[in-house]
Amino acid sequence: MKRLLIIPLLFIFAICESQTIINASPPLRVIAAEEGGYCDEYQAVYDAMTNKPTTYVENQNTLVEELKTAGVWAKRDLIYVFAQQTNDDGEALLNWANPGTFTCTNVSATLFTALEGFTGDGSADYLNTNWNVSSDKDNYALDDATIAIYCRVSDINAEQYAIGAVDGSNYVASIKPRYAGEFWIDVNGPGSSKAVDGSDGLFVGVRTNSTTHTYYRNGSSLGTTANNSTGLPNTDLLILKWTDGGYTTNQVSFVFVGGALTDTEVADMFTAVEKYMDAMSKGVVTP
Repeated sequence: MKRLLIIPLLFIFAICESQTIINASPPLRVIAAEEGGYCDEYQAVYDAMTNKPTTYVENQNTLVEELKTAGVWAKRDLIYVFAQQTNDDGEALLNWANPGTFTCTNVSATLFTALEGFTGDGSADYLNTNWNVSSDKDNYALDDATIAIYCRVSDINAEQYAIGAVDGSNYVASIKPRYAGEFWIDVNGPGSSKAVDGSDGLFVGVRTNSTTHTYYRNGSSLGTTANNSTGLPNTDLLILKWTDGGYTTNQVSFVFVGGALTDTEVADMFTAVEKYMDAMSKGVVTP
């Protein structure tokens, strides 16, 4: 009879021990159904968010994966994906390139719109990356640099900076999407421009050498201009304005800053970003 009692007791003990092991297990990583797990780079972004996104999460992981595959991720210094579900605890201000570093500061209560990004008021609102172009750079360099920004307002034709830093007259890093009918870039030198018909989409300025600016809009090259590099601005890079003003009323969804991208890398970056924005029905480029 004692042996018969021992067997059920051993069974109960085994169940309790198993439950103890389960309860003691570490938290599970977030799982993406189609791949079995998010890439480490996106997992770090997700883990840094206080309020975890509940929609378009797999699209965010795909965005990172596609930027990695394209070779864009390897050249990053800053990546901001402002088009987030929430910014209740600064989730939309994170630097995806290295979460925990160079988180943007929202100055003057800049308007955040879910799944779209931040919108300037043209007079006081902007974001500070807290990233000094001269002293905080890694891949970004004097003659090897890219500045890219995705804007959602189409009809601006004014001297408004979507992103910029200026330190003296010739030490500049900035983009004006459309001013006097021209797309203006300053990548470590004086400004130059190319004709453009709108202020929305992905605007990219690239410097691959000491003498040339290259312009891109929505993945396509608009050509080059002769432009000599002069120096790196020793000041923070700002979004929705530049150091000396130039506030914009545009809305910004995505920013990339880093080393010089090739034609193919710019095109692939645009494809990845537009795919993400289109998944949320917030893209501005007609297929």
